[in-house]
Amino acid sequence: MREIKFRGKRKDNGEWVYGGFHKHLAITPSPFGASKPREDDYIYLIIKSGFSDWNLPKPIEIHEVIHETVGEFTGMRDSERTEKYPEGQEIYEGDIVSLFDLDEEEISEVVFHEGSFCIYEDSVLVPLSNWVGNAKVVGNIYSHPKLLETKM
Repeated sequence: MREIKFRGKRKDNGEWVYGGFHKHLAITPSPFGASKPREDDYIYLIIKSGFSDWNLPKPIEIHEVIHETVGEFTGMRDSERTEKYPEGQEIYEGDIVSLFDLDEEEISEVVFHEGSFCIYEDSVLVPLSNWVGNAKVVGNIYSHPKLLETKM
């Protein structure tokens, strides 16, 4: 079974947090003639386990995140092995990956489309899994949007 987790940028300080995702309706709509909840009626949360010692209560950490930055873990890692990422860096929706095949290199964004994680290869969506051994995370669309402009 694949690991299901998300990441998002914290609203208060812009740091990335990783864990479970919850879209919380922050109001209780009236059942009498009220319109549907608006997008700004929701709070987007990343939830992760805190630390505890033996037999002590284990807290949870909850961080409000910027909803546009929420992306799901693809279950795949890039091909770069480093001291920081000995198994390769995790690849998330919204990441920008460098794809290399023989002499060519292409930069693409990881997107979720019709039930699978994909990248653009020559302007056509293809499964990310086709490139797992030949992809390196070089940034993400939220922190490094210019990477896509200059390389595609």
